[in-house]
Amino acid sequence: EAASQIMFEKLTRKHEVRYDDLPLQSRRGKQQEVEVVANLYQENGHAVIQCNVRDIIQRKKTELASIRLAAIVESSDDAIIGKDLNGTVTNWNTGAEKIFGYSAKEMVGTSIVRLIPSDRPDEEEQILTKLKRGESVEHFETVRKTKGGRLINVSVTASPIKDSSGKVIGVSKVARDITEQLQAQDTQRRLQMVAATNQKLEREILRRKAGEKSLQQSQDHLNTSLAQSRAMQDQLRGLSRQVLQAQEDERKRISRELHDVIA
Repeated sequence: EAASQIMFEKLTRKHEVRYDDLPLQSRRGKQQEVEVVANLYQENGHAVIQCNVRDIIQRKKTELASIRLAAIVESSDDAIIGKDLNGTVTNWNTGAEKIFGYSAKEMVGTSIVRLIPSDRPDEEEQILTKLKRGESVEHFETVRKTKGGRLINVSVTASPIKDSSGKVIGVSKVARDITEQLQAQDTQRRLQMVAATNQKLEREILRRKAGEKSLQQSQDHLNTSLAQSRAMQDQLRGLSRQVLQAQEDERKRISRELHDVIA
């Protein structure tokens, strides 16, 4: 009641009172915030108060969502950049500052072309042409230049910004620094190549060891055969000497017998 009296007195003085988020309670006891605009005017000699009450729950939800979205954009590690259709930067988040080295003050109002290496002069225009047609560009891997002149690998996703009628009025771009990711992939590929080379060398070593083992076995077999052959030769020589000696003994015996017979 006191609040109503204050509102009435204010309306009497200013002829208009506005509350953007006035808490009210419905007939069912539900608490909700509303927007109230009250006007005091004269009609046919009588003071008339007109009150317009608008439920602002949806607007509050939209505002809260916008605040949350802005916080997400600002805290993202990815570069989130807004541009107009001429390539002029309109929005530049903290992630973009970390990746490219430029502050929002340095970039907003300037051309995005300053990030593009000299060997890619037509790339941005080609992207803008697609976006003007309402098309999106997703996960486009390219190279960009930082404030310090260092070239980095980035993955770019760009989408058109449209007004309520569907007309393209700007561009939203998200860029992620993938330099370390590509370096890690290159390192992984090199490790895989080294591992494959090592496996090939190991197979070759095993093959050679198997060949050497087979050669050694052949050599051992040859040495055994040679030893056996030498032993057999020795046996044959001994046998030959025995035969010769037996022949000599037999010749001598026959010679004595003949001598005895003749005598």
